[in-house]
Parts: sequence; structure tokens; C-alpha cells
Amino acid sequence: MVKILNYLTLFFVVTCLSLAQEVNTNDTISAGDTLLLTINGEPQISGQFLVSNDNDIAHALLGKIKTADKSSNDLAQEVTKLLQDGYILKPSVSVSIIDQKPYQIRIIGEVTKPGEIVYPRNKTMDLGSAIGLVGNMTEEADEKSITLDRNGSLTKISLSGLGATMLKDGDIVRIGKLPDLGTFSISGEVVKAGTYVIPREKEGKLTIFAAISIAGGPTKVAKLSKTIVTRNSATGKSSSTTVNASDRSKVFYVRPGDEIEVKARIF
Repeated sequence: MVKILNYLTLFFVVTCLSLAQEVNTNDTISAGDTLLLTINGEPQISGQFLVSNDNDIAHALLGKIKTADKSSNDLAQEVTKLLQDGYILKPSVSVSIIDQKPYQIRIIGEVTKPGEIVYPRNKTMDLGSAIGLVGNMTEEADEKSITLDRNGSLTKISLSGLGATMLKDGDIVRIGKLPDLGTFSISGEVVKAGTYVIPREKEGKLTIFAAISIAGGPTKVAKLSKTIVTRNSATGKSSSTTVNASDRSKVFYVRPGDEIEVKARIF
């Protein structure tokens, strides 16, 4: 029974903290919000104010007042201090958000429908859910190249961290593309000579025999033991190697850019 009560108490505390966090988040003033500033007994300097893109309001008496990262109560206290500085001895100030600009984020890159997501301020949005709303990542998306741009500060996000990454207004998410696939060319005694893309799952481990199989396999007169592979080095210099493609005990891996020639038997 004591354990149950302890659990319930803990649950209540956590719930209250979560609610408090949500209320605080919802009450944070953002650019585009419309505020009602009321100074008791002073209707001429009270009224509605639109928060600019620079996160401030322009007050006729007090000038520009910064609102960034402030709640309604924070701003009321700020205005109170400004009024006490030579204007009103004991001002009574209240601020309320009468029209909240919704949160807006942008997802670009390798997703099905890149673009903007708009959602109300009383909701939260994690990165995994946001990607789902734009149709998920494409087949060419690089899961190791997910970047969150928050006010110019870039953070790499892992695939496992998508659900734990909570988004904020103005965030930009970029999902990169996998590197272009390499190709190899093959000629000579194969069923279908030509240039072929190295399958992504075979990158770095495509054997010479598998490459010949991609080209439909050898012809009846092919001499696999005399297969020639021409390869360019990083400096651009090419070199040719004779490979026994029929010997499975000696593995030769094909690299992007390789030119393979399967020779014919001499009768």
C-alpha cells in the first residue's frame, strides 16, 4: 500500500511538472503574436501590440520593448519597471496573448513532401512525428545526415534520437541524400555488355564474379581466367590487372569506375 501511495505521489508530481512546463511553453511570447497590454488608469498608453519579427513591441511612451523568451507575466513586470522609472509611481500592469501565432517548422531534403509544418502552440512536436507528417524519408535519404538548424546553430540528430528531439518554432530540419552510387563497365564475352550501377548493399564488396553475373553471366566462349580489369588511381593513372574470375577462392572486389573485359577462348 505504501509503495502504491509513493507511486501515485510521484505520478502526481511528474504530471504537475509536465502541465506546468506546457503552460509555460504556451505562454511564451513569439514573433507574430498579438498582445493586450493593460495599464490600469492609463487607457491612452494601453492597447493591442503586434510582436515584430525582431521579437519586440513598439510602445508610444516606452519605445521598443524586447519580448524574446518572455512570458506574459515577465513582460508585465518589465513594463512595470520601465513605467516606475520616471513615469508612474505605482503602475498596475497586465499582459495577455490574445492571438498566438502557430509554431512553424520546415523540413527539407530527402522526404516525400518537403515543406513547412504548422501546428498550434498548445501542442508539442517531436522530430520523428514531423517527418511522418511530410511522408517519411525517401529511399535515397541518408539516415546519418539529419541536421537540425535552430537559430543558425546546427545539431546532428541520430535516427534513434528522432522521437526524443522536440522541435521549436522556426526550426529547419535537413535530411541529406546518400552518396551517388558508383558504376562499372563490362565488355567482351558477357551476355549483356554495358555500364552497371553497383547496388548499394554491394558497395565495397562486389566480387568480380558477381559483377559478371549482373551483366547476364559469361558467354559459352568466355575465358574467365583471363578477365582484365582496368582501374584508375586517385592521380588518374590507369593500370590493368588480369584476374581469374572463375577462381572463387581468390576474391577480387570491383570498385567504382572499373572497366572489366572478359576475354574469349582461343580455339
